[in-house]
Amino acid sequence: MKKLVFSLLCLLTVSPFASAQWTTTANGIQYSSGLVTIGNNATNGYKLDLVGRGRLWSNPGGWTAGLSFMNSNNTAERAFVGMGDDNHVGFFGWGLGNWGFVMNVNNGNVGIGTSAPAAKLQVAGTIDAQGFTVNGQPLATGSGGSSQWSNETTTGIISYNPNNATAKVGIGTSNPGGYTLAVAGKIGSWGEVRVLALNAAFPDYVIAPDYKLRPLSDVATYIQQHKHLPEVPSAAEVAEKGLGLSEMQLISIKKIEELTLYLIELQKQLEAVKQKNQTLEQQLQELQKPCRVGCPKSSNLLL
Repeated sequence: MKKLVFSLLCLLTVSPFASAQWTTTANGIQYSSGLVTIGNNATNGYKLDLVGRGRLWSNPGGWTAGLSFMNSNNTAERAFVGMGDDNHVGFFGWGLGNWGFVMNVNNGNVGIGTSAPAAKLQVAGTIDAQGFTVNGQPLATGSGGSSQWSNETTTGIISYNPNNATAKVGIGTSNPGGYTLAVAGKIGSWGEVRVLALNAAFPDYVIAPDYKLRPLSDVATYIQQHKHLPEVPSAAEVAEKGLGLSEMQLISIKKIEELTLYLIELQKQLEAVKQKNQTLEQQLQELQKPCRVGCPKSSNLLL
């Protein structure tokens, strides 16, 4: 190929001095009015028109095979298409200073923004796409349409089963049931887990003046009959239906607030008993004092 290109350059250089244009046999090589055609009799208006395959050779110990593209005023190279090394072919951008798109010719791995892709498609950056498909099923669509994807491996299952606005995701299970996200296994969080919407009111209403606090005697009777606190699910219910974290958290807060009210009431009763004990102590001390004249009756002091 290099010899052919060199020959063409020589011919193009000497042809003006020879005051002649050259051609060959049909479907061979042709030069006419500054246009070169290889494999076709017609020039078609291109500086170089090649019919069929061409081959570019690398320079041993020098540049790899490829084509460079100049800017609009031909003052600087802007891009290169060709071999990066013996294993990779792609597009090099001089403004980027790196390979923007590369394919490994041995395993077919494609890299965007990386010169050594380790997967069939490896992207070093953000992807903005209208949609993806996995095993023929749409993973996502730009118009909000349905999507369905699943991934089963020896370590677990990740599945997405859409149903219009009630799409469900399962991790470790292909049947998320009635849950938007179902996880068959442990969940770890290295940050805060926040519930943005509750199915019930937060129990500040317990502190309201009109709240009817259940007497402790009624609580004791309930515990004796049911073996658990009022409004708290039993062990059998939890075993059958599971434990709702937000629901249980609300119940716990409510019981804490009720317990606080019980303690406040108990503190009031203790203060009253303490005050009464102080009064009785004072009366007892008065009775123990020696009396000389006009002592009041002891019964009056105890009133």
